[in-house]
Amino acid sequence: MKQFSSMCGLIAAVVLLIAAASCNAPSRGKLLHNVPASASMTAIVNFSDLTDAGLTDENASKISSDLKEMRAVVSNANSDGVAAFFTQGSGLDLTVFAVDNDDNFTAKLTDAGYVSEGGEGAEFKIFTNQESNLHIALSKLTPGFAWMAECRSSQELAEAVTNAVNLSGKNNITEYKGLAEYLENGNGAVIMAFNCHQLDEKLPLDGDESQWICSQLTINDNTIALNGQRMLSTGKPVEIPGFTTISNDFLRYVPDNAAIVAAVGLTPEVDWDAASRLVSAFNREANFAISLILPYLKSIDGTVAVAAVPREGADINNPSPDMIDFLVMARMPQKEVNDAIEQIRSLAEQTGFNPQTDKEGVTTVNLGDMTVKLGNLDGYLTLSTLPLDGKANNSFAPDMEGKEGAMVCVVPLSWLSKDRQGTLRSVFNLTSSGYSLKLTAPGAQSDILPLLLSL
Repeated sequence: MKQFSSMCGLIAAVVLLIAAASCNAPSRGKLLHNVPASASMTAIVNFSDLTDAGLTDENASKISSDLKEMRAVVSNANSDGVAAFFTQGSGLDLTVFAVDNDDNFTAKLTDAGYVSEGGEGAEFKIFTNQESNLHIALSKLTPGFAWMAECRSSQELAEAVTNAVNLSGKNNITEYKGLAEYLENGNGAVIMAFNCHQLDEKLPLDGDESQWICSQLTINDNTIALNGQRMLSTGKPVEIPGFTTISNDFLRYVPDNAAIVAAVGLTPEVDWDAASRLVSAFNREANFAISLILPYLKSIDGTVAVAAVPREGADINNPSPDMIDFLVMARMPQKEVNDAIEQIRSLAEQTGFNPQTDKEGVTTVNLGDMTVKLGNLDGYLTLSTLPLDGKANNSFAPDMEGKEGAMVCVVPLSWLSKDRQGTLRSVFNLTSSGYSLKLTAPGAQSDILPLLLSL
């Protein structure tokens, strides 16, 4: 009899779980029906999960003056604490969220010091607060939902909501089945979809061939993880040509106390012209430098590696060129390696330095604050202020092995504040269609999210 009761209890628990899951998906789906398909970025934010992970009023206000208020507003509106945030190009950035009960919600807004504009018959009822730039709207256009934005006036919010409702009524984000499934079914505290057309205008803006970078932020077991992939709006992964597996050969030149170790495996298929356009879009002053190095970038065929090593006694609070040793290695055809070495050596001579080349072909340039070694090392174009004897030992191989791209950052928390203990460690991995980032804080005296927000 006891076994039968236990079985019934188990079945009841499973049914409840299935019911809960089935309730969650439609609620997000209905929420996303308010988001126009033309939104350049959409994010589902679960404030309840963020609160459970350590987001508080105090540390939320350090990120944004209005984040604390947004968290409170959404949590007062619905029991899930879930909202959808989206951007509309040059338009107003909007947040939309479900409201469980309009009367209870408006009462809580009033208790929090918000004042309403718009009577019972008005199409919009907008709440403002003198201590915040946030405007909150309830509209007859979207019963069961509220809208929120940082804006200058109630009219600006009303116009933005009206425009979003008109656009989403014609075509909303759920029309893209792959994106909708990703946003609805993800279990992250934050789930995002970003339209790649914003990075490269040659890519389709909309339709089944539009490309998106989709990411999920999760916080579990005192670890922050960000996982993402590039895909079509249908959900099909998009492979970016030009990546290959990293060779770990460079690690024998990297000491164990390196603060940053990064490597990526590249082939000549990389579209360096598109990459240069992207950099130029953010920094036009870089155009000249890009034009100088672009021919060498196009000849890379293999691993490119970078390492930064703090020198003993380096004071992070007083940065200077001589506080960091570095290593840069790039695999390319030997002719290009030798041409690059000769060009750098010639430039050093023209600028008044006296480069010295030893019998192994390694050129040394004394720059005053540092001494740089330049040479063809194991087929790599190499620049370094570190010893190049190949006898270094470290523990970075597991984070690099079999990856197409990887970066490990290890920062003692005492660098950021003398009274802090522990280390902030981040591991970033890259593939031809996605990426992952994991943040941990071994030895720290607080959970990872409050720790990050306190820095």
